[in-house]
Amino acid sequence: MSLGKHDFSRAVDGNTADDINASCINIEQKGNSWWGVNLDDQEAHTVLYIRIVLAKAYNVLHMTESIFPNGKGDFTRISGDQHNIRQYVWSSNTRARLVGFYLKESERGDYIYSYSICELEVYGIKGSVSNIALNKIATMSSVPYYLSGPSLAVDGNPNQRFFEGSCFRTAGERDPWWQVDLDGIYVLFAVIIYNRDDCCD
Repeated sequence: MSLGKHDFSRAVDGNTADDINASCINIEQKGNSWWGVNLDDQEAHTVLYIRIVLAKAYNVLHMTESIFPNGKGDFTRISGDQHNIRQYVWSSNTRARLVGFYLKESERGDYIYSYSICELEVYGIKGSVSNIALNKIATMSSVPYYLSGPSLAVDGNPNQRFFEGSCFRTAGERDPWWQVDLDGIYVLFAVIIYNRDDCCD
């Protein structure tokens, strides 16, 4: 890591101002440049959401191939209104003690520039997450006579072939609905839905 100005810990000081002279770090991309924050010395965290504030005047950041934990492919970028805000959602099985980003010299090419990070926010929990809907009580607006009930959606079986016994459907109606009682109040990080893949997207 090569720091152009400011203490690198300013990127996690809670100040989200996007003025380069306020609470940002400026990292010169020379060689393999990187920045990271250690979440915990002892235990990995489940990382679910990351928000990065860039300085408005220096908002170039090639994150698609460079953010970690777990390198490429585990996250989805969320689009937003502010061009200097980057938001990412991770898969629910992403565990990490270190979160950051890097850019390999070989991927950057000949162009050398710097990127300015004003704040990095990581949202998750210690330990692992679980499916809190599993085997909970589910209901729906109608049940066709030839099919099983709404509990098939929370039976823990993600089989997406309808006639293999782990999918449900309502009868034909104007305003169908389905719901599950979680039996408690939770902070939800992600909802994953498996639609049937043999027909009817």
